[in-house]
Amino acid sequence: MMYSFNEISLKSEVIAIMAQNDIFMVSDEEIIPDGTIQRFQLPNEHRSKKSGWYVVIDNSFVSFGSWKGDKFTVKLKHNTNSKKWAKSDIAKKIKEAEQKRELDHQHAALNAWEIWSSSTECTSHIYLSEKKVIAHGLRANNGNLLIPLTNEIGQLSSLQFINSYGNKWFLKNGKIKGNHFNLGNILNASKVIISEGYSTAASLFNVTNLPQVIAFNANNLVATARVIRTKYPNIEIIIAADNDYMGNQNTGLIKGKEAAQAVNGKLIFPKFLSNDLGSDFNDFVKFYGKDKLSSSLISQGVL
Repeated sequence: MMYSFNEISLKSEVIAIMAQNDIFMVSDEEIIPDGTIQRFQLPNEHRSKKSGWYVVIDNSFVSFGSWKGDKFTVKLKHNTNSKKWAKSDIAKKIKEAEQKRELDHQHAALNAWEIWSSSTECTSHIYLSEKKVIAHGLRANNGNLLIPLTNEIGQLSSLQFINSYGNKWFLKNGKIKGNHFNLGNILNASKVIISEGYSTAASLFNVTNLPQVIAFNANNLVATARVIRTKYPNIEIIIAADNDYMGNQNTGLIKGKEAAQAVNGKLIFPKFLSNDLGSDFNDFVKFYGKDKLSSSLISQGVL
């Protein structure tokens, strides 16, 4: 495809602005400045997921973010539109885009319920066997493991799918931010543990018998922790962060610390020997065993 100079400049600026806010496009695709929400794949997610989004408003502003987390609005220096925008005009455009996204979320929730209702109770799956955990309230559909995402009042909002190879993806247009899945009963508990993934939560649940909340990814830890704090103001919140020490940056610990600070909670994380390529508490218990995990949790003030 041939681009004009202006199109190339706009594309470069939008991509650079998003990158400055830790939003990265995986593919080299065209930026479409037509005032509608465009979705794109983020790093380390299934190609069908596309939880990144942006909307270019009349070549004057770009609003963007991840459906896992925060959103941003930035004025473009590369402005081919001579119109002067009032703040009310900008707010109106952004509100229209948000209303469309909310409608997409509602349709996805209905789709999630249809899929969930037609699925069967899951008692075994190759993913669970490889992770050495059991199913808690999960279902299966076409060979895929289904994990529900619910909002603060327990309504189904989306689904996570995991296939036999361990690949994960979410239902198209399903809302993720602040939504989660619980193991155990939080209502009368004094403590609750929030972690990223199902296998981590199931491993911790098995050892501690404390209620668990699954946020599904690091970027959703803060939003999920705030939902739990609002609903249970007096409970002790423990953030069980992934320790992504093998990566360029330790995203798990960075986001885990942010979540703990946001709700005045406690941060815990697994520590591995240098030759062990692990990152979460499920890896920890597989490497070192249940007793070692209990000892680690005692030393970190959980038990």
